[in-house]
Amino acid sequence: MNRKPPSYHAAKARKLIRQGRVLGRAFDDCFEHDGASRVVALLCRTTEHDKAFARQVVSRERYMPNELAENARAVLESVENGETTA
Repeated sequence: MNRKPPSYHAAKARKLIRQGRVLGRAFDDCFEHDGASRVVALLCRTTEHDKAFARQVVSRERYMPNELAENARAVLESVENGETTA
């Protein structure tokens, strides 16, 4: 069995989110394996460094893993409050 690393699935999920293609098997497959929590962690890190990506996650939060949607909302709220992320 050829298992791809979580970084592969995170990159694929990032691409699908940016394209607005979060409905369907391809997106779901990014989170349905042993490294799913690592995929979510990598995507959360992306939201902290890419506010446009965080906005895309929030706009589609209904289809996102809860942890990712909550992280993206928190990042955007901190930006609105003038806080900086280091």
